[in-house]
Parts: sequence; structure tokens; C-alpha cells
Amino acid sequence: MDAKEYIYTLRRICSTDCFCDNCDFKKNGTCPLDKTFLLSTPSEDIVSSVEQWAKDHPIKHKETRQDTLLAKFPNVKLDKDGIIDTCPNFQLYSSGTERCEQYKRNCDVCRRDYWLEEVGPNGRS
Repeated sequence: MDAKEYIYTLRRICSTDCFCDNCDFKKNGTCPLDKTFLLSTPSEDIVSSVEQWAKDHPIKHKETRQDTLLAKFPNVKLDKDGIIDTCPNFQLYSSGTERCEQYKRNCDVCRRDYWLEEVGPNGRS
């Protein structure tokens, strides 16, 4: 686990448990952000406990419009950032020109927001 991954995981730990009172690390006296714990515990032990938490709590990927379309049409053209390179205003979609006005014709942002929006189990947002 590199430093960026470690910090990202610490942020996930704190945002998942919401409050220190409900945190398993805090209850066990092993909070990786607690000064006393940090000063009294070997670095390897702290990192391994954070790594273990990350393994026990994998990031759940939520399906997006893009995931749904790519599952059916895997050869759809993607832009340099890996976003579907098709305008959401395409005739098959009911977005209309309101989307263009809303995003002030910033197509890259509009496409990213549209295609990366999460969808429910039926494939609709």
C-alpha cells in the first residue's frame, strides 16, 4: 500500500464509520489517527491494520449509464478520458437542448456527467 492509497483508505475509514464513537478502530484502541496509538505502535502494525480494513471493506462499484451501454456494445468509441464519445442529446435520448443550455455547451463536462451517472438495477437513473 503506497502513501496515497493509505491516506485514501484512512479517509474511507473515517467517512464509513461516521463518528469516532462507532468506529471499530477507536473501540479497540487502535485508531490509526490517534496520537497515542501512532507513537506507541510499530508502523508496520498500523499499516497492516489499515490494509486489512481495506481488504475487509472493498469499494463497491455502482453501475453507471456507461457501464450499462458498454456491457451491450463493448466497441463504443471512448474519448481520451475513457468516457463514451457520444453526445447525450443524441436522438435516442430525451435530454433535448436543455442539457446544452445547462452546461453552456461544455460537451466534455456534459458527457462525463451524463454517462457516469449511477443507474438503478433496471438500468435507469
